Amino acid sequence: MDEMIKTTIRQTRGPKLVFTGKRIAQAEFTTQGREPLSWLLEIWETAGGAYIAYSSSLPAERQDGLEDVRCTVVEPGEHGGDQRAMQFAVMDHFEWTQRAKDMVRKQLKWKLAREVA
Repeated sequence: MDEMIKTTIRQTRGPKLVFTGKRIAQAEFTTQGREPLSWLLEIWETAGGAYIAYSSSLPAERQDGLEDVRCTVVEPGEHGGDQRAMQFAVMDHFEWTQRAKDMVRKQLKWKLAREVA
């Protein structure tokens, strides 16, 4: 999707993230209802092979609302190099929402089924 670039993400709750990476998936949408939110979901891959799951929400109808930015860093060593486990950790960040599932299936061709013995 994008080239490797030096990136800084300031989270609402959590440390500032600084990394070199590329955005590999992105989805934007606005929720319905009395207080709609504009959402941005992104997945970044770092030069070191980590995934960063990024979500941001902002009140859709008010320009003065507080943006809520949250990230989960999934290091390759955390899961013994198991790519499927890393993908599932990214999906845990997004709480397995349908929009996140659609994003990774369409843009990254991830298979989200788990075989259980």
